[in-house]
Amino acid sequence: MDQKPVGSEAPLTPPTAYVAQAYLDEIGAVVERREAHIDRRRMAWLALAEAIVLGVYLTVAMFGFGPVDDSSRFIVILVLLFIWIQLSGELRESYGGQARRVGASQWLLIALAILAGLSVGVGMWLQLTGATMPFIVRLVPGIVLFVVFGSIALRALLRAPRALPRESMPFTRRARRATVGLGVVMAIGVGTTAVQGPFGSLFALCTMVLILGWGIAAYVGGAVPALGAIWRWQQWTALAVGSATLAGMTLVTMHTDLVTGALATSAGVLVGALFVLVACIGGRNGS
Repeated sequence: MDQKPVGSEAPLTPPTAYVAQAYLDEIGAVVERREAHIDRRRMAWLALAEAIVLGVYLTVAMFGFGPVDDSSRFIVILVLLFIWIQLSGELRESYGGQARRVGASQWLLIALAILAGLSVGVGMWLQLTGATMPFIVRLVPGIVLFVVFGSIALRALLRAPRALPRESMPFTRRARRATVGLGVVMAIGVGTTAVQGPFGSLFALCTMVLILGWGIAAYVGGAVPALGAIWRWQQWTALAVGSATLAGMTLVTMHTDLVTGALATSAGVLVGALFVLVACIGGRNGS
């Protein structure tokens, strides 16, 4: 192929057939070296966990619409999704995962995710206008999302080679403080779920702002360590318990009067104490 000279510069001398073939052969070697650092099995497990989380989240979202005065409480549930996306992304990068160009098959998954989001939007609009939705209809989007993404993750898991040895990552003081800080924010969110009226919505908005600030700090200047890449099962369990408590009490508050101030405060204290505990017992390398 002829080269076009840049300005007054002469075109480069084209490589010989031997050199060009050497370049092409090196592509395979580069791919092999890259694959040696990608943990396909753990990435498949993570994809399966993501399918479960997204299915549960979408189901929760379909029940997360109440009266118009309390609809802003749904912001808290949106914040939980933001936390998961950030932490799971950090974990995936620690497995060697990288963003790739979207292929034809992935467009189908993107379209499915968009349809799931639209179903939530339709559900919100129906309930805000006073319409009711059958119980089974609220379950369908989450089930469909889990079946599709879960089957893809399961197929990848069955084809994946053995897991690679994981490099130890220190659970530094900054990581411990960030873990405690995230737990405090979630504890405050749980403790304020019983607050009624505009103050409850205000607390929900403040929780979102705090979480978004934490997320921005994690990317700007590395102010917050990549917790998703450092945490072990203890910290992930605390996140699951805190998220389930926050989402559950938010939903119960929106649809019933069962959540009292004492109950919300006690649950918030327990969530905060759990995060403090797991922040003291170490990260991935158990240090």
